[in-house]
Amino acid sequence: MHVDSLCSQPAGPISPGVIKKVGEWTLECLPEATKRALDDDSVPSAFLAEIDSVVLTDLPDVVDLTQVEARRLLVDLGFCGSAVARVATESGHDVAHLLGTLGVGAHRRTFRDYYADLATRSGVGHPPRQTFVSTITWNAPTIEVRVDDTVAATLPSVFDDQRTRTWTGTSDEASLWLLFKKCAGLGAVANVALAPVVFGDLPVDSPDAPGRLAVATAAMEEMQDQMRIFSMAGNRAGGMSADVFIYGIRQFGVPWEDGAEAPSGPHEAEWIKRDVMLGLRSPNYLADVRRRYPMLLEPDVHAIEKAIGQPSLAEKLRVAWRSDLRDEVDAATKARLAATTLAARSLWRATGRCSSAHLGLARKFLFSHLRKQARTSTSPTAVSNDSGITGMAEQDVVRLAEQRLRGVFDDILRHVDPKSLVAAEAELGRRPSPACTLVVPGIDAGRVRDLPNHRCGDRTSESGQFALDPSVPPPRVRGPGEDRCGLDGEDVVPAAAGE
Repeated sequence: MHVDSLCSQPAGPISPGVIKKVGEWTLECLPEATKRALDDDSVPSAFLAEIDSVVLTDLPDVVDLTQVEARRLLVDLGFCGSAVARVATESGHDVAHLLGTLGVGAHRRTFRDYYADLATRSGVGHPPRQTFVSTITWNAPTIEVRVDDTVAATLPSVFDDQRTRTWTGTSDEASLWLLFKKCAGLGAVANVALAPVVFGDLPVDSPDAPGRLAVATAAMEEMQDQMRIFSMAGNRAGGMSADVFIYGIRQFGVPWEDGAEAPSGPHEAEWIKRDVMLGLRSPNYLADVRRRYPMLLEPDVHAIEKAIGQPSLAEKLRVAWRSDLRDEVDAATKARLAATTLAARSLWRATGRCSSAHLGLARKFLFSHLRKQARTSTSPTAVSNDSGITGMAEQDVVRLAEQRLRGVFDDILRHVDPKSLVAAEAELGRRPSPACTLVVPGIDAGRVRDLPNHRCGDRTSESGQFALDPSVPPPRVRGPGEDRCGLDGEDVVPAAAGE
């Protein structure tokens, strides 16, 4: 099973000369140049002049670039553009005006127009502004997701040196981008496993359906592991300081234009696709999703709309267990259908735990600090810390996590006869559980196996649980200040509609 990544074509050698110089300046000089501009209360002319002369002046016409070169420049210039946006905001200048003063190449094409041309040249339907993909997917190091001994997905960096561009020049920021990319890769593997069951290539009563859902579940469990590893790291290598996040990284989340959004977790398309395929389709949720289409790649928008146009997995299973249909099938078919329903329930719960984990990290790195700071006086910031980058407050993230924790498949299982459940549990118990692991080649194996408290609960139901016991209500998301399962009083990061 393989995932076609946005960067599936291997990156060619880094172009000599100007494109390489742009990349080196973004890596080595942008953080310090931005800091000098932010520390200077005067007009940020020196900062703009440096970007203009060192980064932009010698750039070639877009038509002379390869797709890989265009993607590299989308990353580098995206970081430069958002640095200018922050400097503009903190110095009291209009973002669009300052970006408009920057000219590119011999023809002095405006920065925004040149960036839009790069987006078209990239060949993947990239929007004319910095996105989740150009900030994270193309920027962070190459990752591999393995299912058992097979490489199921590779998400490459567009840069051969595997170095991560950052605004702050900190390992904290590089670690955050890597975590986001790991979650996107694992989410893609889960979606590739899930899609045939949702789109009808594999009937819900197929003997192969539970196995595919088990792979998706293993990917989501590995995602939760990665979040917990990040949370446990704290300020050490591989972790992140809350101060760097709140006063550093977040402050570059300034939109380039009115009505747009800066790149953020809600723009992670794999989460949205999975939500829709599993059955999260409330009108409000879909409205929020469609509002974010301008920040997504065109193929992702098409994939989401295609999923919306199909019955979700929950809908398919509800129909299959309708009383007027279930009496017409034989016991073996019922057992296979029950096995799929149990496997779907495990996947739904694993997804809900990841959403709860994201809420925990949002609290740990943002919302809990806001509650403390509410009692003290703080200086104004470019991006308000009262909510997430896309405007989601803590209660919004809580509501979304609660939606993902509802017992949707528990409700369906109430219509399954105990005999079919027993047969299904026996069949699932004979199958080996797939192992999903994540590797960052040359960095680490990305896996901690002995996690405390085993994710606060069991991965799978015990034999006979559904046949003999009433359905267990899903855990609710606790409110601010309540005790939660997790490290240091926190759940354990990012879900698509979180921050």
